[in-house]
Amino acid sequence: FIKIVNRAIKEGAAKWTRWLDAPVKTEKDGREVTTDPEGMKYVLDMLLMEAGVDIAFHSFVHFALCDDNKIEEIDLVGKFGKQSLKAKTYIDCTGDADMAVLCDLDFLSASVGAISPGVRIGGLDTKIVREQEKARVEKHGICEPLEYEEGGFNTFGWLSLRGEGSERLYDATHVKNVCKLTIEDLTKAEIYGRDIMHRAVKKLRGREGSGYENAYITGTGTHLGLRKSRVPLTQYYMSDEDMNCDFPDSIAIGGDVASDYGYIKIPFRTLLP
Repeated sequence: FIKIVNRAIKEGAAKWTRWLDAPVKTEKDGREVTTDPEGMKYVLDMLLMEAGVDIAFHSFVHFALCDDNKIEEIDLVGKFGKQSLKAKTYIDCTGDADMAVLCDLDFLSASVGAISPGVRIGGLDTKIVREQEKARVEKHGICEPLEYEEGGFNTFGWLSLRGEGSERLYDATHVKNVCKLTIEDLTKAEIYGRDIMHRAVKKLRGREGSGYENAYITGTGTHLGLRKSRVPLTQYYMSDEDMNCDFPDSIAIGGDVASDYGYIKIPFRTLLP
């Protein structure tokens, strides 16, 4: 990860900032990396090509040939038609356990729950917006939503900064009642989410002195922001009791900035069927 960060900083696609002028005990406390989305695309392209990775954009996995709990071959489908590939190891990064489905592996069907499409908003007076965000943090301990709720959707909760300039990144909408990964449900969720974003920004523009008077949407997420869908039955299933625990086979660590729960380490076993 730090290699990606350093390269992005070198290319001008990222920078270290401090989260709402957070109190610090060490130089790294309260720091986060803010990135330029288009710049990061370029940086990641360069890093992958330099590493000799064969990139296959504009395709998706359509079929997997499995034998004795082992994937022998997969088929990619795109505008070119179908292409078969073989590898020693296959890593499913879909977040929805698509490979488990293709391989007929057992999985749990979790409720999709609230979906949070990201949105970038430009035209902000960031000085005013930042002062108001800091005031909400001081009052509530964490940034409260911007009090825009309509049609059962909690639609505008502040999440993260994008960096310098007049644009910010927000975890903007909570689209509820999406139960399945069907084409119909996901399409409906995207349309609803986009509608909510535009109505919310329109309402924010009407708030005098808010810093949002000239706000406009500069981009929305390429994915809907599903929290949970399918959960493969792997060698180890994590639960609340695993918070702050150490594992000998940990491969990643994460935390929740919105709570005091601490950190969670991810053991490799959670990825193995």
